[in-house]
Amino acid sequence: YDFAFAWYSDTQYYSEEYQDHYANIVNWIVENKDALDIQYVLHTGDIVDEPDEEYEWAYASEQQQVLDDAGVPYGILGGNHDTAFGNMDYDMFWKYFGADRYEDNTWYGGSYKNNLGHYDIIEKDGVEILMLYISWDVYEEEAEWLNSVLAKYPDTPAIIATHCGINADGEQSYTSQYLLDNVC
Repeated sequence: YDFAFAWYSDTQYYSEEYQDHYANIVNWIVENKDALDIQYVLHTGDIVDEPDEEYEWAYASEQQQVLDDAGVPYGILGGNHDTAFGNMDYDMFWKYFGADRYEDNTWYGGSYKNNLGHYDIIEKDGVEILMLYISWDVYEEEAEWLNSVLAKYPDTPAIIATHCGINADGEQSYTSQYLLDNVC
């Protein structure tokens, strides 16, 4: 293969209680980034279990900082656990993972509502890939933002990262269908 991505999600219990697991994930990525040519890391939400438990956010931030310190490009988004299960409580997400944390990175392309959505552009051997993120609550305004970013980069392959691709029954979720119908 030409290069690799690392992708993880649902670290909520690792931020809450089984913290060694979170550390093992990010340390493994850093230790193997050169051997596997890991160019980018995706975290697709449920960073924490309880959105009002700041120690979970602080720990997750500390672990993501391992990637920052190693110069590993990554993106992150808020899942249902991070946003109080659809109650749109983004205060802690913004505090720890808002746009200001990322906007000086060369791969960071831009933000929607302080990183509730954002996009990154990575390049390897002359090939660009657009990494497009949207957090838990996806409606018309979010679809419009996603489409505006895709319109800016019409010839760039894109990966759309969201938390809810399938529901608890293993079937396509409402969000996934909405994105397919209104963005893809």
